[in-house]
Amino acid sequence: MIHVTFFGDVMRESASYIGYDQLKIQSDLINEDDKALLRYEMLREQIVTKENIESVSERYGYSSRHFFWCRDRFREYGLVGLVDKPPGPKRPHKIKPDVERKILYYRKKNLSIYDVSDELKKDGIDITPKSVDNVLNKHHKPKKKRGRKPNK
Repeated sequence: MIHVTFFGDVMRESASYIGYDQLKIQSDLINEDDKALLRYEMLREQIVTKENIESVSERYGYSSRHFFWCRDRFREYGLVGLVDKPPGPKRPHKIKPDVERKILYYRKKNLSIYDVSDELKKDGIDITPKSVDNVLNKHHKPKKKRGRKPNK
């Protein structure tokens, strides 16, 4: 049985080291799909065995750059730092009702989505033509001819 204790940033082990492969054989709790556990074991193995970072990280399917990223995340956040964050936006991208009203107002002037976006930028509202298009689709407004009008 392994007993690992933490002293600041350094892990010390009181028994002989058992590698990740041996842990997989001895325990059904080890899952190769658990990235956080895999990353933790990679860090642990390098610290305990004092082996080259490149060879340890390669054994676990990571680059040495990823090893350093894991080490820094572990130092700053602990085990939670080794868990992947969910992909996608962190907050909803909602267009406020007053901006929607302005988009519909400019569309009544027969402007394209690009021209509407430009007009809103002049008003201090940073919005992409695609977002303008999404609002118009939401309100079932027909699309205008694609492309910008030539500058006069």
